[in-house]
Amino acid sequence: MLTQDVPAGDEDIPVLAIVGLGGLRKTALAKLVFNDISVHNHFEFKLWVFVSEDFDVQQVVLKVLKAIKAEKGGDGDLGSMNFQQLRAALRECLNGKRYLLILDDVLNDDNKKWVELKQLLPGEATGSRILVTTRSNKVAKITGTVSPHKLKALPSYESLSLFLKFAFKKGEEKRHPNLVEIGEQIVEKCKGVPLLLKTLGSMLFSKTSEREWELVKNSETWKLMEKDDEIVYVLKLSYDQLSPRLKQCFAYCSLFPKDYEFIEFGLISFWMAQGLLESSYENENPFDIGRQYLNDLLARSLLEDFNVAFLYGVFKMHDLLHDLTLLVAKNDCCLVNSFKQKIAPSVRHVCLIDSDSSDESASDFLGKLGHVRTLRFPNMRKRVTSKFLDENCLERFQSLRVLDLFGSTFDVLPKWIGNLKLLRYLNLCDSLHIKKLPNSICELQNLLSLGFAGCDQIEELPKDMRKMTSLIFLSLTTKQRDLSGHGLEHLKSLQFLIIWGCDNLEYLFEGIQNLTSLHTLGVASCKNLVSLPHGLNNLTALQTLVIGICEKLVLSEPHRFKEKEGNDYQGFSHNHWKLQICQRLRLYPIGFYGDLPTL
Repeated sequence: MLTQDVPAGDEDIPVLAIVGLGGLRKTALAKLVFNDISVHNHFEFKLWVFVSEDFDVQQVVLKVLKAIKAEKGGDGDLGSMNFQQLRAALRECLNGKRYLLILDDVLNDDNKKWVELKQLLPGEATGSRILVTTRSNKVAKITGTVSPHKLKALPSYESLSLFLKFAFKKGEEKRHPNLVEIGEQIVEKCKGVPLLLKTLGSMLFSKTSEREWELVKNSETWKLMEKDDEIVYVLKLSYDQLSPRLKQCFAYCSLFPKDYEFIEFGLISFWMAQGLLESSYENENPFDIGRQYLNDLLARSLLEDFNVAFLYGVFKMHDLLHDLTLLVAKNDCCLVNSFKQKIAPSVRHVCLIDSDSSDESASDFLGKLGHVRTLRFPNMRKRVTSKFLDENCLERFQSLRVLDLFGSTFDVLPKWIGNLKLLRYLNLCDSLHIKKLPNSICELQNLLSLGFAGCDQIEELPKDMRKMTSLIFLSLTTKQRDLSGHGLEHLKSLQFLIIWGCDNLEYLFEGIQNLTSLHTLGVASCKNLVSLPHGLNNLTALQTLVIGICEKLVLSEPHRFKEKEGNDYQGFSHNHWKLQICQRLRLYPIGFYGDLPTL
């Protein structure tokens, strides 16, 4: 359907809807189509947009443009455009192009909004297509121009095979016929829904007690699924099996929007700031605890699509599991879609999604949140300006542990930031207009994580960073040629240092060998970097070194990374290379330009 030519004279873009219950893996099917080589060769643009509940035409257009920019490279300053400018940019980008647009998880059945969006999408080029995934038959009827593809449940034998794959190690099910028999009854209740089969199978993995399997089979939540045709109640069985700390870690994922791409370091730092990674053992590393929690959630299929990008893992959460996080965290965490929204007095963690409400209503709303511990402003580039920060008196938020201002448009970070004494996590990454960080930021003695990578207008680092003695994670971008003179070498607790996109940077800083806790160092897209400090050889805790796209960098003979057992890693010189070196006998090439260098 996607690659067949439309008959001459048919000007409307054909739309195919994939429809089915939540958890049937409609998105997985759409991804297989999206990545198919024949589809890839047929279209000039392949665009993926996650829609979900809020079918706001302007936001959908903005997401389509971001997808186009991602295909071309770079995203421009789309956040500052008004609707008319976005419409013009969309038509300019897609006019005369053959494109495939996938609108994932469409739930809104407002026909007027759909017609408005269709009118904005140019269809002059023969062969453009739209693919919609939805749980709603009504949405499929409104959007589709051809008969929908109704995704069916898995047949019983495939359901059992999938369930057993996650519930047992390969072949072990033969040793437990009694459990397989109970499993067959659980599978029957799952009604061929892959997400349920996978999640419940993962939950029962390594459990050999018949009683534990019987509890799942006889749970009252199956009746709720029968009544409301919703599987989220059954998914909660997996949540109920988690440890108290892991339950909190899972619940805090509700503070991120649906389809959010989690970054391993970011989520673990977030959990750490909330005090969830503390150990009774003195020398246990909190990041190791965080990684174990992350592995547990992945093993239980509560997180998915794990992949490695640069030096960190990225992953997502299924939208129904996100619904579950909202359910279990509703008394503690809140996603706010409008400044007119009422939230419970017990809420301590708030994420504000992009809102068209007035600044006055924003001030009234935020004035009631002085007690919160978490404030996140994702996708509010146009709203979080310097004026916004000052007028809403965020300095009154003395209980804040987490402040996430990612991608904001302020040009000056207020000096009062240093008064937030309990702050443990501050994310300023991709705030493209900020030119300077106030030195008062160095007064944040409890700060564990500081990120301002992607802030490519920052003239220089604060001068007293040596005072930030608790800092564990630091990512940065600056216009400086040299990072010396700011006290970075005195950050004895620092474990992760990411230096990204510093176009003018020629040298790092001397004394790097004093960072006795540093075990991950990443330096990337620093095109003028010419050398690394010799003290790098003496970083005894270093486990991972990633250097990428540093054209002028020469690693000469003095740079030999030696393991305690005597394994040498010879330095080499090569333009446009990216290599991850782990001293524990692990070498991971993660993307090269040109020939693979000889080690």
